[in-house]
Amino acid sequence: MIPSQNGYGLIAREEGCVLHPYQCSAGKATIGYGSRFYEDGTPVTMHDATITKERAYKLMMLTANRFATRLSSFIRVPVTQNQFDAILSLVYNAGAIIYKSTLIRKLNSGNYAGAANEFSKWTHVNGKVDPGLVSRRARERALFMTE
Repeated sequence: MIPSQNGYGLIAREEGCVLHPYQCSAGKATIGYGSRFYEDGTPVTMHDATITKERAYKLMMLTANRFATRLSSFIRVPVTQNQFDAILSLVYNAGAIIYKSTLIRKLNSGNYAGAANEFSKWTHVNGKVDPGLVSRRARERALFMTE
């Protein structure tokens, strides 16, 4: 599957946009809508120049598309566009570790409700519960459960 416009919008809203390099909550150099790399694969550094909002959105779409291609290869059951976009938002935020997570295992066994309940387990940053992630995961779960 590929991300929908709604999926891109979800990621953009959840990530927020900062046009200059900043350290994300995990301590990584980041820019735009949570991008850690540029178009050519070069990592973001704290010394990089400010980018435009248009470039930030394009970087987000590029990253989301890369994650989506990989995510599609791990999902072995039918999913709705909303389910795919919700999981993609989680992957975009938490990383490729999601591909081999309990969420994906439950989903692939046909346990959609169990997979939905896994979203709430991805709320920690550096070992501590992050209230922003608690809210984000609740929104992602709600989208996952929406037809």
